[in-house]
Amino acid sequence: MPGDESYHVEDLCLVGGSAVVGYGRKNSQDRYPLEQVRMFSFENVAEGGSPAWVSSGHRPHSKDGIQSLVAADEMRFLSGGYDGRVHLWTLNPGEGPDSTEIGVYFRFGVRALSYVSQDRTVMGSHHDHVKIFDLERPTDSEGYQIANVVNHIHSCTDHPDVVALEMKDINEQIHLFDRRIGFNTNASMRFGYREEGPLRSDRYIRGAMKQCYFARGYNDGNVMLWDFRNSKVSNLFSHRPCVDSL
Repeated sequence: MPGDESYHVEDLCLVGGSAVVGYGRKNSQDRYPLEQVRMFSFENVAEGGSPAWVSSGHRPHSKDGIQSLVAADEMRFLSGGYDGRVHLWTLNPGEGPDSTEIGVYFRFGVRALSYVSQDRTVMGSHHDHVKIFDLERPTDSEGYQIANVVNHIHSCTDHPDVVALEMKDINEQIHLFDRRIGFNTNASMRFGYREEGPLRSDRYIRGAMKQCYFARGYNDGNVMLWDFRNSKVSNLFSHRPCVDSL
């Protein structure tokens, strides 16, 4: 997928058999996004063809666009905007998706979103705060203040009460919490890796969690793998030149 200066990719999520791409304006020098959401199906890609984009003229967020995305189920996904609003989108076969606003507001924009399907819980972050609300019966709150800026939120499908926050931290980027206890306490576990060379932004670097494992790439080309059962020991999974595109 070639890049386009009219579109700054902020986030991507998988919904059913399609990829949903969200666009935003990350700084004042960027152009305002012409579209906030575009989609493509994996069908043509699997057959060796090019992805067929499905555009949506629907732009529910402010002109700065979308900041985060997360899938809810096979037909729905959530978007968080620079305007601090959250929208629930529904796919319409043969047409672009449309959305409805959820009555939860994030003061400094919705930097990250995560969805727990077992109890329909949504977690979102703005700067150093995390909010939790029910997707079907959303209630706004002040949320929890965290020690640092939260870049991404991960929930574990196997253990939905285990939450990993990716933080803006030089040494320990991953902080594990028990959702039943909340986020007002110190993290149950913290680990990470200090990358080599000059420090660069890790806003658009996101790890992945599965069962008792967490993997994350870094700007220096390293990909680290941790096992929660012994997080003090990490494995260097691979070392490749860092790339700037998805």
